[in-house]
Amino acid sequence: MNENGHVRESGRQLTLHRSALVGPIDAAEFVLDSAATEADIRRIIDSQARATRYAIEVGFDAVEVHLGHNCFVGSFLSPKIDRRQDSWGGPLHRRAEFARRILQAVREAAYGQIAVLAKMNIADGVPGGLWADKSLVFAQMVESDGHVDALELTGGSSLLIPMHLFRDDVPIREMAETQSGLVKLRMTMFDRFVFEHYPYEPVYFRDYARQLRDELDMSLVLLSGITDLEGMDTAIRDGFEFVAMARALLREPDLINRIRVESSKKSAVHLLQPVRGQYLHRHWHALPAGE
Repeated sequence: MNENGHVRESGRQLTLHRSALVGPIDAAEFVLDSAATEADIRRIIDSQARATRYAIEVGFDAVEVHLGHNCFVGSFLSPKIDRRQDSWGGPLHRRAEFARRILQAVREAAYGQIAVLAKMNIADGVPGGLWADKSLVFAQMVESDGHVDALELTGGSSLLIPMHLFRDDVPIREMAETQSGLVKLRMTMFDRFVFEHYPYEPVYFRDYARQLRDELDMSLVLLSGITDLEGMDTAIRDGFEFVAMARALLREPDLINRIRVESSKKSAVHLLQPVRGQYLHRHWHALPAGE
């Protein structure tokens, strides 16, 4: 997103008016516009490198380039979304070029001072999208390029299939309470028919991720439903060098220290309902269960 509130996808630009950058979602007005240009793509590559230099200046130990969930760069990797007819669309090696150039620029900007990671989809989770056979090919490209220290493996699409990322029942009521007017009414009445349900289970991307683990030598980060020492040990036994945690640490920021004291300790939350996102003024707030 730039300073004017423009969000560009691979084939088109969505204009999110500045009034929508604060306040409820229903204040937003979306306008379909043109495809990202060559100048746009060069600017974004340069911006990623500049952000890396900023991260070094303020003392971060690592940066991660988000190539997953069909977010901007990840949308180029998805054959369902990237339908461009130029050199940035078509076969995988062309759709992957944008991401590979960003990773190279970030690695050069990091200059050996901080670690560089990338987060990528194993599978988009939708027909016609990216699946494990092609994501493996992309991961092998990344490994061969040598620009990242580790790949974090994820799945799903924020645009097309959001609950594939999270699993569990969809907190429709809680999300609707953050809205007003027609948006709230629509969410309350119809969104239960829009969001598909994906049952939660511990380490739910494990089977997908192991397909890449078996074929790659580089360091990999496993995420998805890792909330206790058992899940971490499972990842290590499968050959993953790192794990990533999100909801469990939102609910209990001191969870790792508590596991050190009590190895059988499990997170108090592993489902979506107790960690309710309230999108107020562009911030997500994790609320304790029952509040």
